[in-house]
Amino acid sequence: MPKAPTDPLDADQAAYLRRWNWGAFLLNWVWSIGNNTWIGLLTFVPPIGLFMPFVLGAKGNVWAWRNHSWASFEDFKRVQRNWARAGFLIILAVITMMGSLYHVLSHSQVYDLATATIRANPSAKLTLGTPITFGWPSISIKEGLGGVGTADISVNAKGPLGHGEIAVHAEMQHGQWQIKTMTLQPDGTSRSLNLLHPQAAQRFQHSLPRKAA
Repeated sequence: MPKAPTDPLDADQAAYLRRWNWGAFLLNWVWSIGNNTWIGLLTFVPPIGLFMPFVLGAKGNVWAWRNHSWASFEDFKRVQRNWARAGFLIILAVITMMGSLYHVLSHSQVYDLATATIRANPSAKLTLGTPITFGWPSISIKEGLGGVGTADISVNAKGPLGHGEIAVHAEMQHGQWQIKTMTLQPDGTSRSLNLLHPQAAQRFQHSLPRKAA
């Protein structure tokens, strides 16, 4: 017979219910449905949803034990361990997938060309300083038959002197990529530098409002 949640618990079992539930924290609303803990659906309600994973992690064992019928306390622990393993495996899979996607995007031929061009660009170095590092890129690549294609890249660049958003448009002819436009919009400004202009940084700095003495 399933064990009712109202059955008395010994001290070790009561202490176990107070432990953090990783399955509830990581899988929140999915775990809530599987454990008849419908309060977990508040995860979808802003701004409460921001805090619900932490509430579920802290109270998950108590709620799951109370809201579901279990063959035994050991059965309850086994199921919660399985939820925790599933949560960690899914998180690991997502991190691995995102890391692989980032690696593919950030090691494409046109992205390598763009970042190398930016790092060597005098105006970029004068504005951002060196070394220049890059954040997560947004890349759109279209390739056609005959070695032609276009690519648009947007990436945040950061250096010792500042940071900003860089936009690059490249075109491929006969299998070779060429940078056609490359602009930098430093954070805190609405103006963009044409990095392909030899004196872009100087012209940009001269165009900024001068501070009062």
